[in-house]
Amino acid sequence: PAVALPSASSNAAQFQHALELLQDGDAKSADVELHTYLKNVPDSTAASYLIAQIETPLPALFPSASFAVRITKNDTLSSLAHTYLGNSLGFYGLARYNEIAVPSKVSEGQRLRIPKTAEAVQARARMVAIATAPPPVTVTPTPPDAVANSPATQHKLADEYYQRGLAAFQRQDLDAA
Repeated sequence: PAVALPSASSNAAQFQHALELLQDGDAKSADVELHTYLKNVPDSTAASYLIAQIETPLPALFPSASFAVRITKNDTLSSLAHTYLGNSLGFYGLARYNEIAVPSKVSEGQRLRIPKTAEAVQARARMVAIATAPPPVTVTPTPPDAVANSPATQHKLADEYYQRGLAAFQRQDLDAA
């Protein structure tokens, strides 16, 4: 008799289920799901990466040296992993590194340790540069109405406001942002 192969959609659902289990702190069940998924999709680097975060001893996963960051309003472990580790799927390793049992249960103001990898140090330098950069000062003469209302001028102005808002947000100056 023929053996039915799992469909791509059932594989995707299985991978999503494994992610949800990890977010809820059930690493054992997620590990089983990911190994089963990997049998069906053997070249999945994402599944291999997640399995490594579950099974690799912490000292082999990350260096012991770290720096601290505070979780802001819209941060998640996935977003911080993306920023500092270069991969949002690094959330589980980051949770283990910080002894967080349930990765989805982090809150604003919570302090996290970020492992001092080369990529994390570069990301931190970029974040500090953005946060400490003074708002750009531009002096533009008032153009004639036809030029002031042109789409190019409006686009440039919108971009300038966006950049100022982003810099203010990075400084946690929410009123200015």
